[in-house]
Amino acid sequence: MSANYESVEEWCNMDVDVERSGVGIESSIEPLLRAFSGPREEIRHPLYRVLNCEDFLLSILKVNTCSRILKDKSATCVAILSSLLSLSRQKEWKIIISLLKIVLESDFKEKNKFIQDIWSKQELHTMPVDVVLILLNSKPDLVEKQLCNLYSMARKNKNIWQNDCFQCWVFWCSKSAELFHVVSSIFNQFLIYLNANSVILDIVTKFITDVMAECDKNKSNFLSLYPIEYQSFVALLIIEPDFNPYRNAVIEKIKFIKNTDPTDLLLLLSHFPLWMNVFNDL
Repeated sequence: MSANYESVEEWCNMDVDVERSGVGIESSIEPLLRAFSGPREEIRHPLYRVLNCEDFLLSILKVNTCSRILKDKSATCVAILSSLLSLSRQKEWKIIISLLKIVLESDFKEKNKFIQDIWSKQELHTMPVDVVLILLNSKPDLVEKQLCNLYSMARKNKNIWQNDCFQCWVFWCSKSAELFHVVSSIFNQFLIYLNANSVILDIVTKFITDVMAECDKNKSNFLSLYPIEYQSFVALLIIEPDFNPYRNAVIEKIKFIKNTDPTDLLLLLSHFPLWMNVFNDL
């Protein structure tokens, strides 16, 4: 008998008190994980569809005491996360985020590899913003590498606008001011280092245009992605210089920010390149 079928037998003999009181959570999870990690032809066996070990694992993880019991068991959490993320069904993101925090706050030796494994998943673009933020807080260079790769592709005249990576950042940044700030700041570093060359300016312009369109599609406020002290200024920058009734006021504001925070000014004007041209003519 395969290890998988032994796991099923153990599962069938489990006490239903697990779901009600949390008794035997650890011993209940182990055979389920063995079932998940078995050969694909066994997991697809009709027996598993009847027993539905996915639902049982999720019901165990929803027990109030489960997070406390798993708090010091990062290796078990990694195994559970790998199983949950491999499911084709709709993900239980609340549970996944809870387990993810346990792993990333632990001293798990293979933490970086684990983060990279998640980051490399094809369905990364479907993950909620909260998951992306948690991963980036633990390994911030992930976003820098991806944006560097996009720039390298664009330099080789490759069309990156439909690239999954580019589309992911547009989607996530339209939903999170924190992520929008992270990506904008990295682009700003590129602008300074590359002397605002045409390639990076095109990337930033397209990025902002697509984020605005995504916000409009979802009826969310694009201005809220910026720091509150700049939101009214950005509202004016959105209007093109030739059609802006407040053009002179905008120019005075540009001059003021240039003297107080030139780095912020470069970031803002790179988002609205027509105003960059006005600034260069001052």
